[in-house]
Parts: sequence; structure tokens; C-alpha cells
Amino acid sequence: MKSLLTLAAVMGVVLAVTGCKSPGIFATSFDDGKKDMVVLDSSPIFPANLSVTNFKDLRPADNTSGTVLWSLCPLMPFGWVDYSRPENGNAMMNVGNYQYNLVGELARAVAVSFDTSRLFNSAYAVNDIDHAKGNLILDAEIYTTRFDGKLISYCISVASPALWVIGLPATHLRSSIDMKLRISHRSTGKVVWEYPVKMEDSSYRWAYGRTSEEIQVYCKMVRQALNKAIPELEKRLSANPNLLNDKLSEEEAQQQLKAANVELKEDAKEQQEVKEQLSIWKGKDGKAPKVPAATDAQEQSEVKSADKAAEKM
Repeated sequence: MKSLLTLAAVMGVVLAVTGCKSPGIFATSFDDGKKDMVVLDSSPIFPANLSVTNFKDLRPADNTSGTVLWSLCPLMPFGWVDYSRPENGNAMMNVGNYQYNLVGELARAVAVSFDTSRLFNSAYAVNDIDHAKGNLILDAEIYTTRFDGKLISYCISVASPALWVIGLPATHLRSSIDMKLRISHRSTGKVVWEYPVKMEDSSYRWAYGRTSEEIQVYCKMVRQALNKAIPELEKRLSANPNLLNDKLSEEEAQQQLKAANVELKEDAKEQQEVKEQLSIWKGKDGKAPKVPAATDAQEQSEVKSADKAAEKM
């Protein structure tokens, strides 16, 4: 009887804790976070408008979640999930089903940080470059948004929620982001600024922690990186005002011309290789080789083989 009561108590704790995992549709709110964003001046410093376009997603697509069940095995200290694309994961540690446009939210976070800083007249996110009204374009390449979450079971399997309730950590989260931001002129493609963002966040969470922070931490890390990057960009633009001029310098024009010539040469080389392969396939007379027809003996042999196979079946 005592063992049954113990089991019932443990299951009750499990249900109470797992009941905190609720589905949701998340969109990052930047109102509360604006107090943590850098502000350079009360009025715009440079007379330019910045359009933040959709970011290029270059992340791998490997997500692993079934390993979290290892937490149910006795003597296993934890189960874990490993996501390259957290927004496509089955579940986070403290969040059940959810919907979150991570790439879109990152673009919005960058736009809000630049707009709040007052570095330019305005900064806003657009769906594509055709809707951009600013003379400056900010795009980015996203290489990594890693999420490594551990569900801590303390080697006692399903009894671990009893330890969570009394205050021991329930999860450990490690999130990292690797991306590159670039500002360029819309008219000429002249690059004004490039900045790599590499950040990592690691923390323990309790059973009743704030759930949305798990997925929204990527925007938080980008804002932290921009708090350092934006003042550096302001100094760079003040020291080199010609960067805001969309006209290319002679050196930049030569570099673009050289890059275009390289692309043309590569295309011409590919076309020549295709022509050579085609001429080899056609032969000396310029005609495609004929495929020899099957002889009657070959056809009869194939028919007999098919009949034998049918009989065996």
C-alpha cells in the first residue's frame, strides 16, 4: 500500500510539472527590451534610411529530439535534444508545441535595434528588397542557431520531478548563434559595413521558469551584439563619411569588374566543357550513336527468365 501511495505521489508530481508545458505562438516583444538597447542620440545622426531585408538561411537541417527519453532510464543523469533549427523542433525543454518564425524575428530584432539607436533616420524590416524604401540595405547570412537542451533526471528516472519541485534545476539550456550582417547601398551594391555575430547563452532553468525565453534568446543575443557593434559603426561612418556615398571608388569598381569577369570566364568554361562532352558523345560523324537492337535470342532468353521468376513466385 505504501509503495502504491509513493508511486501515485510521484506520478502526480510528474503531471503537475509537465502540465506547465503549453503550446503557443511566439512573436518577440521588443517594448520591454528597448531599455537594454543602445541609444546614441535623441535625434538621427546620419540622414539615411535603413531597410532590413529577409536574411539568407544557411543553417543545417538536423534536429534530434528522441534522445530526451534517455531521462527515463535509471542511472541516466539527463536526456537531451539537439536542434540546428529550433523553430522546427518537436518541443523545447519547458515549452510544448509552438510556432515561431526565427529568421523573420531576427530581422525584426536587428531593425528595432538600429531604429532605437537613432544612428539613421529610420530602420525597418521589409519582406523583400522590392519593398525597400531606404537607400541602405541590411541583409545577413545565418550559419548557426544551435539549441542544446538537457532534461535533468538526476539518475532517478521518473522520480526526478520530486527534486525539481523542491528547487533543483530541471533543465540546462545552451543556445548559440553565428551569422554575418552586411549593410550596402541599394543602387550600386557598395558595401558600407560587415559584422560577424557569434554569441552563446547558457543557463539552468527551474520547472516553473519563463518558457518563451528558450526560443526568444536568439533575438536577445543579437541585440547584445548590436549594442557593441552600432557605436563602432557610428565611429566608422564619422571617420569615413564617403561610405554613405553610393558612388563606387575606382578600386571598388575595379573589384566588381574583376569579379564579373571571373564569373563570365567560369560560365564560358562550363559551356565549352558541355560542347566537348556533346561532341564526344556524337562521334566523328556528328551523329548520336545508335543503340544496338536486342537479337531474337536475347529476347527469348529474357522471356524465359521472366517465366521462371513468375513460376517461383
